[in-house]
Amino acid sequence: MRRVVITLFLMTTMLLGLAHGDPVVVTRVERLMTQCQAYIRDINVEMALHCATEARRELDKAGLSRHPLYAEALLCQAQLMTDRNQTVPMLRQCLDIIHDMTDIDKSIDYELQLARIWGSGSEATDDDYREALNVILEALHVLEVLSSSGHTDLADKYTIPLLLQAEEITFNSGDYAGAQELLNMALDKGARPSSTGTTYEDSHMWQLLLAYQLELVDAQDTHPGDLDDMCRAYYFMLTQDAAYQFGLLPQDRYTGYALRSGANFNFLHHLCIKYRQDQPLQNLAYDASLFFRALTRRMNHWQKYYDMTPDSLHKEQTIAYLLRQANRWESVQRDLRPGEAAIEFVSGYVISHGRYHSDKSYAAIVLRHDAPPTIVPLSGEKEMLQILQNSTDAATVQQQTYQALWAPIETHLQGISRIYYAPSGPLSAIPLGALRDGRGGHLCDHYDLQLLSTTGTGVLSYLKRWKRPKTALLVGDISYGGKPGNGNYRDALRGNVAPLDNSLAEITSIEQHLKKKHTKTQTLGGVAATESNIKRLDKKCPELLHIVTHGFYIRSDKQAEYHGAIKALGVKQFHESTAMERCGLLMAGANRAWTTGEVTPGQDDGILTGDEIAALDLSGCRLVVLSACETGLGDMTDYEGVMGLQRAFKLAGAQTIMMSLWKVRDDVTALLMTRFYDHLMSGRTPHEAMREAQCEVRRDHSDPRDWAAFVVLD
Repeated sequence: MRRVVITLFLMTTMLLGLAHGDPVVVTRVERLMTQCQAYIRDINVEMALHCATEARRELDKAGLSRHPLYAEALLCQAQLMTDRNQTVPMLRQCLDIIHDMTDIDKSIDYELQLARIWGSGSEATDDDYREALNVILEALHVLEVLSSSGHTDLADKYTIPLLLQAEEITFNSGDYAGAQELLNMALDKGARPSSTGTTYEDSHMWQLLLAYQLELVDAQDTHPGDLDDMCRAYYFMLTQDAAYQFGLLPQDRYTGYALRSGANFNFLHHLCIKYRQDQPLQNLAYDASLFFRALTRRMNHWQKYYDMTPDSLHKEQTIAYLLRQANRWESVQRDLRPGEAAIEFVSGYVISHGRYHSDKSYAAIVLRHDAPPTIVPLSGEKEMLQILQNSTDAATVQQQTYQALWAPIETHLQGISRIYYAPSGPLSAIPLGALRDGRGGHLCDHYDLQLLSTTGTGVLSYLKRWKRPKTALLVGDISYGGKPGNGNYRDALRGNVAPLDNSLAEITSIEQHLKKKHTKTQTLGGVAATESNIKRLDKKCPELLHIVTHGFYIRSDKQAEYHGAIKALGVKQFHESTAMERCGLLMAGANRAWTTGEVTPGQDDGILTGDEIAALDLSGCRLVVLSACETGLGDMTDYEGVMGLQRAFKLAGAQTIMMSLWKVRDDVTALLMTRFYDHLMSGRTPHEAMREAQCEVRRDHSDPRDWAAFVVLD
């Protein structure tokens, strides 16, 4: 039957292409399938399945169950369904339709998609792999027949993609030798770069082939001499593809891609760490970290402006922008002065024989002012969490964390006094300066540690251009309404919250410091410190915003304790997508909603959440000081930072944020803030001012729980 189809394809009359079926039905189904593809890109599985099901129903009613559109609908459904008992029969039915199609180009494209679905997924069996490979082999046979007849265009278009798909299926089945044989066939047909100037960047297909070879090399635990070339080709392909996808897709369409892209960068870091004796790979690991952080920062920006449609942006412009924002390790090193170093913390799941393992590993990539990057492997996440959770003795936790997290790095820090670092995952919640070292003190006694969201994007040069703020708004001494509770701590308690005992004194003291330096200052307090008044800062925020209040971050294990607040916030699920709904600041009149969950429609509830802050434009604000508890907490991510208030203010455009990592005492915090502004208004940067303030507070309050809670993030 297939040879008859090929013969028909070669006939001139068939090249004209005759439409068949009711044109009205076909047009309606084509619209449905266009919508289906759009929903797939939007990762709206429910609506995509609905469109594909409706398309099949329309075709069945019109007696067109053998129409090519029917095969397309089957492929879409099979792609979206997780039950292989339903998926495999669909694929068989689709294959049957494909065999009768006269459009050979379309049929081979469908076979490629079909094989990809059939031979993937954790539930795929040996029979599934075998069936998927048979589909590929049949398509290759058709191309061979066409090529022998002089029609090489389809062979040029599909041969390598089909071989690579066959390699991936064979790889997934665990037959690495067979996968290597198929890849070699693809390599033989690929456009090899010449020895006279052609680079990997000039050949996307060659990069793709090298990327497949790289994964196969790692699965077989071999170390070929050209591993560096493979990694560079893989990195280039990955950055180009990621920039293109993020540059041209509206925000709702790249959530799935972000996960896939993150897994790819994870694999690249895994290889760089595994073969860290190669200096080019260490350089590449730093570059990859910078690029992915820049990528996620750009994604966050578009998540805020979700109605933006960047379709007018050109691929080249987007890629150039992202790569320029990311920088490379050399550009970061140029910003480092003698005695300075930058550290990018990276994380990823350990991979062995092509399979991910459950424990996430960490590494630090250390860049000194006088040396290229060095990768330093650290402890796994399980060990790190065990240290943080299983000991009740703070000194023991600090010492063990130091040994697991910092001791391996210190051998690379001789002669270094200032360190800029960008953490990953739960490391974001560890104030490095408070860790006890092996010399009887704390790390802050030996290093000036400055927390950054990334060491790239020109952050270091920005830090060195800091100037005192010219305008400021101080918010504090807030009236929360209702019967007051305990005002000794700045966290939002389960019951009614009280005006903070030292809030007014703190605001008054800071106001005096600011006015001495001629900073134009306004204050907002009592019943006037409303959520609405904070939202009015949109597009006209002062350079400094200082808020003294109760802060909160509600974890999934605290649902019962914060029942009223959860009801008021409307939180339905506890996962990353709702993280900024579960963090915030309490403003005037918050007690009613906070304790009872009662919210009056059309009125502010007094609870300023992270997602409400993110919707504002605070780009004129150079420094936000959150004098409240747990304002630095949230759901931890590897490259995107903490999904909480810090993310919210960054999305709003604030440049530098001071925040707390745990519950803080009201009196000590007021003292710390006063000392902080002493140094800030004398010309120090926020980092320097906080370091000096903490050193002074330590003299009377030696417990790190009192002085180490606040960190400054750029």
